[in-house]
Amino acid sequence: MPAEHLTLTRFLSDERCTDHRCDEDVRTLVIDAALQCRTIAQRVAYGAIDGAPRALSAERPQRRAQGRHVLLFEPFDGAGADDGTGPAGSVFSLLRSTELVGAGYAVYGPATVLVVSLGAGVHGFTLDPQRGEFVLTHRGLRIPEAIREVTIDAAGRGSWEPAVRRYVDERVAGATATVRWSGSTAARTHRVLTRGGVAVAGRHVGEDAVAFLVEQAGGRVAHRPAATIIGNAAEVERIERYHRDGVVVPFASPLYGTRGLFRTATA
Repeated sequence: MPAEHLTLTRFLSDERCTDHRCDEDVRTLVIDAALQCRTIAQRVAYGAIDGAPRALSAERPQRRAQGRHVLLFEPFDGAGADDGTGPAGSVFSLLRSTELVGAGYAVYGPATVLVVSLGAGVHGFTLDPQRGEFVLTHRGLRIPEAIREVTIDAAGRGSWEPAVRRYVDERVAGATATVRWSGSTAARTHRVLTRGGVAVAGRHVGEDAVAFLVEQAGGRVAHRPAATIIGNAAEVERIERYHRDGVVVPFASPLYGTRGLFRTATA
């Protein structure tokens, strides 16, 4: 069966997905998560018409057990998503006892994309609205090396750690990246997995699932006291190095200084 027609159900039953990471209980829980995502996608499609986004944002995280495994499902996340104007998604984790053995998320929009990892790579599936099934469209996702974006809340710049501020200023001044923001955990993660760069956000529900996915896609995760940093491994390491340096060297903007457009005053 061509990859573009390979359904999630068929993918999970494929001979390449038959080890302990993908036993019958795991497959059942992944399909359960996918069905919930499909239902949410259908409700989100109506937007503010019937108040579905607001109702979904009020739903509590769900827990379902199957054999030795547990599915933890966060139905709806995203600042601004409750009125249908912002990006939204769902995040889920699969646990065996206390061990995280799988994770995934869905991003809702013009197309609904479900991204899943069971510990052997990351794969993306797009909802075919006519068939009502998720089909494989992104096999073996790897975080791109290109640095095009830094996903961070620019309005909160005053609370950024010095190392993060230095990193963002360097990237923006060097015209190597633009600053973006999304209040949705799933949307931020998807942006990193498909576009590269880094994302910095406050500690949040689902961060373990996100870390699992990012590391499976070749990226790196740094947990700070007030924030989680995910993204391209080299870039996250760069920020961590700035943290380890302790004293952050002030960043010299090319617009200010002895040879800049605006000279700084000297004593």
